[in-house]
Amino acid sequence: MQGSGQRVPFSSWMLYLLKKVLRLASLLAAVSFIAFMLMEYSPVDPVMAYVGADAIKVSPEQLEQIRERWGLDEEPLVRYGKWLSSLLQGDFGTSMIYREPVLDLIQDCLWLLSH
Repeated sequence: MQGSGQRVPFSSWMLYLLKKVLRLASLLAAVSFIAFMLMEYSPVDPVMAYVGADAIKVSPEQLEQIRERWGLDEEPLVRYGKWLSSLLQGDFGTSMIYREPVLDLIQDCLWLLSH
C-alpha cells in the first residue's frame, strides 16, 4: 500500500513513465497520420491553390513540374514517411502564404509573445 508509508519501487516508476511516453507517442503518431490524411484527401488541389489566379499563365508542364518537386507524384505512404521524417528533424516546410520556412515564422511569433 502506498498510503502506509511504503516506498514504491523504482521499477514501478519507470514502468509508469514508459507507459505514459508510449501513450503520448501513439497519440502523436495518430494525430499526425490523421492530419496528413485530411490534407491528402482534401478536395482542394494544392498545386492549383498555390498557383491561384496565375493558373491561366501556367502551362500543364509547369504544373507537373510543381507536382514532382513537391513529391505529389509519389504514393501517399511514401509522402507520409518523408513528411514525418522531415517533421521529426524540425523541418516544418515552407509557408505558402509568406514563402518563408514555417519554423522561422513560429520563432518570430514566439519572440513577439515574449516581449
